[in-house]
Amino acid sequence: MKLKYLFTLAALAVPAIVFAQGEAAVQQYSRQDLGGSARFQSMAGAFGSLGGDFSSVQQNPAGIALMRARSELSLTFSGGSVKDNASWLGNSNRMSKGLFKIDGISYTSSMNRGKKAGYSFGFGMNRNGSFERNISVGGLAPDRSYSVADFIAGITTLAEDNIGKIAPDNLGKSDAWNKGIPWFPILGYQSGMINPTNKNGGPYHTRFTYMDGNRLVPFGPRSAELTQYRESGDILNIDFSFGLNVQETFYFGASLTYKSIFYKLRSGYNESFMKPDYLFIQNALETDGSGLGGSLGMIVQPVQGLKFGVAYFTPTWYYMRDRYIGYAESRTPNLSPDGSYEIVDKDGKPVFFLKTESPEGTTDYRMKTPGRFVASASYIFQKIGLLSFDYEYRKVGQNRLSDTEYNYNVYKDINDAVRDDFGEEHTWRVGLEVKPSVRSALRAGYMYRTNPLNKKLTENFEAPAPVEIITGTTLPHYTLFEGQQAFTFGGGYRITPKLYMDVAMIFASQKSHTYTFPSINTPKVKVESLPAINVDSKKFSAALTIGYKF
Repeated sequence: MKLKYLFTLAALAVPAIVFAQGEAAVQQYSRQDLGGSARFQSMAGAFGSLGGDFSSVQQNPAGIALMRARSELSLTFSGGSVKDNASWLGNSNRMSKGLFKIDGISYTSSMNRGKKAGYSFGFGMNRNGSFERNISVGGLAPDRSYSVADFIAGITTLAEDNIGKIAPDNLGKSDAWNKGIPWFPILGYQSGMINPTNKNGGPYHTRFTYMDGNRLVPFGPRSAELTQYRESGDILNIDFSFGLNVQETFYFGASLTYKSIFYKLRSGYNESFMKPDYLFIQNALETDGSGLGGSLGMIVQPVQGLKFGVAYFTPTWYYMRDRYIGYAESRTPNLSPDGSYEIVDKDGKPVFFLKTESPEGTTDYRMKTPGRFVASASYIFQKIGLLSFDYEYRKVGQNRLSDTEYNYNVYKDINDAVRDDFGEEHTWRVGLEVKPSVRSALRAGYMYRTNPLNKKLTENFEAPAPVEIITGTTLPHYTLFEGQQAFTFGGGYRITPKLYMDVAMIFASQKSHTYTFPSINTPKVKVESLPAINVDSKKFSAALTIGYKF
């Protein structure tokens, strides 16, 4: 993968070269977290062959065919906290945030029970993705480190290979944002971070250069700090499901799913050089998306108590919109190779401090997330309890971006990068329910999801990134997420024949790695990123479901 190819396609696609979020964000938007009813969550979502709960349609739409009540209405609330422990450059910092949300609401109805065939339908909302993450950490940079200014200079130089020379006069104009030039070079130049070798254009270089004897040499940051990296938002599913029960032996189901994504990011990044020189980049990004997908499933009960399930979930086709704005400032030595000041004001005085802010940008695009396959088995021990297992398969590398007209070539480089950098994802779930009495139940579960990152990406997070990752907008940072695991517990109590209550406790953890800017490795430009910020996120949540059958 070569980062410079990004600009070739972008220049043909949009008047100002600004991309939708990059390849790492595509992984994040296709995530599938644990959400839904308290009973579903307390057994880690291992409901692919169990059914009997509307949230089970997340694992197998045939689960709705096992609903027993003529009509049922349920509502689920959840609350808890997320703790993010970040370590970077020899330092660590922990941030935490409280959460309270509605996790699910559903209505189901069943007809013709007791005959050869029964029908069920239902609709409801489940929250099955959360973007909550908050980190802030910094430290002394390793010797001979590159700066984000080197990265911006590098992508500006590579952009010239594809769109022609980028004169500094064009970068400095107030309307430069609409001239078909990548936004990052404009932000970097107008804030004083980069400069060309001559007045006609590049190669571009960092302006953090200092005199070493009679030579002017670039100098990397002495320290770096991600002052703020605050993510929030959710993925919501609204399912419309239909099920068919044939003689209490074969159960079939289908669902149409509307998905909604909302993601919000606020970031601030600072590098310090020789006093008093520094740079600062701030970004705000909001993403909205809506999409449609479907699923088909079947459950078979060959003998009493034993069930097998299989389901296929189609890709989800999203329409996405990014809104973003970037700000940058720097205080540089402002030196020319001959030792004179490079930038002066109208009175001839040197200018050390510059700042700029981009206009608010918008990018519309489409995203297709991969489908998934679920196989499951369970056994009900009459009135004692039950045990269930689910297995899921998904190929994260099949995520795809296109423009609004479904032209995938516009994002060919990002799509190729996703295919190269992300692989398969496997998820195992196990759930257990024990019934101390007719009216009560105790539950537990475990979920484990494998790491979808290809091996080269995970070789050493304490070193510069070994692979170029394509980012978007004016945001240089990106995050790679590893696998997940969750331990779950809970219980249920039937208050009356029609009214019931379920509770769940979920202890989930995931490791992630945030890079403050990407590496570049081409014959013309070489930039090594700083090591990754390693984040260990732990989430505790408690869920309560109230249901009524009528």
